[in-house]
Amino acid sequence: MKSKLVKSSVFLFMFTVLTLFFSVSASAADGYTTEGDFTYYVSGNYAAVTEYKGTAANVVVPSKIGSAYVINIADRAFSSNKTMKSISLPSTILSIGKASFNECTGLTKVVLPSKLQTIGDGAFWYCTGLTAIYIPPSVTSIAKNSFTGCTNLTGYVIPGSYAEKFVYADTTVTLGYRYATSVKLAATKATLTSGTVIQTKYAVYPANCYNKKVVFTSSDSSVVSTTATGLLTAKGCGTAVITATTADGSNKKAQVVITVVPGPITSFKQTGVTVDGYTVSWSKSPGATGYGIYTYNAGTKKWVLLKTTSALSYTVTGLSAGASEYYRILPYTVIAGKYFKGPATSHIKASVLAPGKITDIRTKSNDSQVLISWAAAPNATGYQIYLHNLQTDSYSYLTKTEKLSVTFKNLKPNTEYVYAIRAFLLQGGTMVVSNEFVDHISVWTTPGKVDSFGVDSDSVTTTGGRLVWNKLKGVSGYEIYSYDESAAYKYTLVARLPHEAITGYTVDDLTQGEMKKYVIRAYVDTDVPLYGPISAIATLQTAMLPKNHTVAFGGFIDALNTTKFSGESFYLIKTTEVSNLSGLHTDTCKDILNTIAHTNVAKYSFENGIEKKTALPIGNFIQPYNLETKLALSQVKSCNFIPDGNGYRITVTLAEEQLPAAVNSTIAPVIDWGVVAGQHKGFSIKYCLYEGTTIEAKVQNGRIDDMQIIMPMNYTFTLSGTEYTFSETITQNYIFGW
Repeated sequence: MKSKLVKSSVFLFMFTVLTLFFSVSASAADGYTTEGDFTYYVSGNYAAVTEYKGTAANVVVPSKIGSAYVINIADRAFSSNKTMKSISLPSTILSIGKASFNECTGLTKVVLPSKLQTIGDGAFWYCTGLTAIYIPPSVTSIAKNSFTGCTNLTGYVIPGSYAEKFVYADTTVTLGYRYATSVKLAATKATLTSGTVIQTKYAVYPANCYNKKVVFTSSDSSVVSTTATGLLTAKGCGTAVITATTADGSNKKAQVVITVVPGPITSFKQTGVTVDGYTVSWSKSPGATGYGIYTYNAGTKKWVLLKTTSALSYTVTGLSAGASEYYRILPYTVIAGKYFKGPATSHIKASVLAPGKITDIRTKSNDSQVLISWAAAPNATGYQIYLHNLQTDSYSYLTKTEKLSVTFKNLKPNTEYVYAIRAFLLQGGTMVVSNEFVDHISVWTTPGKVDSFGVDSDSVTTTGGRLVWNKLKGVSGYEIYSYDESAAYKYTLVARLPHEAITGYTVDDLTQGEMKKYVIRAYVDTDVPLYGPISAIATLQTAMLPKNHTVAFGGFIDALNTTKFSGESFYLIKTTEVSNLSGLHTDTCKDILNTIAHTNVAKYSFENGIEKKTALPIGNFIQPYNLETKLALSQVKSCNFIPDGNGYRITVTLAEEQLPAAVNSTIAPVIDWGVVAGQHKGFSIKYCLYEGTTIEAKVQNGRIDDMQIIMPMNYTFTLSGTEYTFSETITQNYIFGW
């Protein structure tokens, strides 16, 4: 099989020589020869590579072996070589034989010579790593299966060549072109500002050409410089032509004319201001030699050139208060009589120094004062405040201040006051007043404080009482609140009363002995209701019906330091002056029982030498602390002595007792018999008793052995016009064991 391939290769070689050179010169060196990793078949002045045994990654085939030119790659010369990555064939190669590079899977690059004519069957069969190959227009024969299995291959050709037709028809190879047919830039004209750096955009056609690189050049590098890859830098004002030329040898060109103008002004603002002028300033424009200052004409709605200057600022003076103008700046330079204008700035508004508008106005008032506060106005050194008369639409100057608030005092309660404020500026003795006049600042003073708020004592009952107060003029009504200092919300609305025909407010939802506190405030109905201050606290405590407290006769309670009875509201403090009874048969005695005070605590201090002390809960009976002072009866109905053994029994009956109307009560009795050392020296009844009370005692051998008091309790108690009647009989026995 090997000999057949060699013969075929030799035949092809001889055929090529005959057809190309028309003559063959035989040589004594004809035949196979090896040099390095290559095996050749030499015939005269020509040779063919028949085998490669090397392992190099990058293989270069020599153009000559000895004196013979290498013009042919024989069949299977490099077949199945797995180490070779690229191969460079000399320009002398005319033909590539069958399967000469088949299954060279590592092969990625092949340089075919410019005189190659023939590519044999399966020459690059399944060279799977091969992605691009240039087939020169000299090739006139390509076998059908030359590139079978080259799944990622693009074949680059020359338009109109045999190779173009072959690749176009071969579905296994993608068609590509060796040379560009044209190059285009993104624009033919462009304007750049000085200092700009940009990358030129371009496109090479056809899109599937082998080499898409272009090289850029500039006609004037002092205006626009460029790198070979098209990175442009605008250096100075003027005009330059940038040319892009294809790098594949096709020499296709494209051009763009670039005009460089002054760069942008990066800063433009008002930098100075007075009460009659201002200054505007700007940063330098790269490449500019002058600047145009433009103002806006509101009538024509156009920008008008005011002046040109090489300076970087512009000052205006002699303006009136509040004057302002819009400005913009345009940089430029002149080269050979031609203007190169840079981009204009955005416009700014320049204004003379003047106070701005007052904002965030707040008001606060009570029944006699108004407080107005506001946020600082721009450029203001002070503020003028006026009172506005809405009826005449006139203003009265009130005051000026450098503070951010003002207070007006001694105003009428429940009255609307309307104010106006404007800012002013002082500079160098000149006052500039703001054009912004903040008007219609409406403030209402609140109603006055309700005084003399309290409880009508004559109206107190067991369920409530009547709250009364002095009425205010001009208010819409009153709100009454209950007050509980311990609660989370101390004030609870009880009633909202219209002003008309108000005489007071009756509370009737309380219980016996309950104490509750109340406050009141007036209000005026406006868009937002106005409220007066809270009044003083009024305390309402309902009355208690009498209760019976049992206290043993003979027990003593110190009225200066006693325990308050549970559930009682207050006590009556009484003084009692008694006259001594001289003798056993005295029929009458004088009673003086006076109420000197009320108190809601079980303690009271006495003055003026009053010795008799006792505290009485209404409707209850408490034993007094009194061992010596004698109490006379208002009337003794009878006093009898009946012999009984070695002694006698005494019976005393009391007549009706006239008590002060304010008391309507009495106290329990205590008897002091005044017996000393077996003798009786008389006795006195120390306390007033009820009508019909019987006191009976047995006296034997100069001493009292026992005593009994039977006391009917029939009395009335009047509270807030209601009369209460109580009936009870108390019997108390005493046995003396001395």
